[in-house]
Amino acid sequence: TSQGYGKHVRIHHGLGYTTLYAHCKDLAVELDDVVERGQVIGYLGRTGRATGNHVHYELQLGTDLALDPMEYVQLQ
Repeated sequence: TSQGYGKHVRIHHGLGYTTLYAHCKDLAVELDDVVERGQVIGYLGRTGRATGNHVHYELQLGTDLALDPMEYVQLQ
């Protein structure tokens, strides 16, 4: 596991943007799969160093710049 994230998925969106979904109970995708908006990629869990069920969601630009995801999430 990477940095205690347990089972996790990192999606590369292009232009240096990536999203991380961590602590999954199980994954619904495999390495190098192409995913689409709305597709299930994993299931809520508490793997790694998590102490309770949740999804760790992280948005990054480049290798070390974490961004506030609320500016990119479309609420409907």
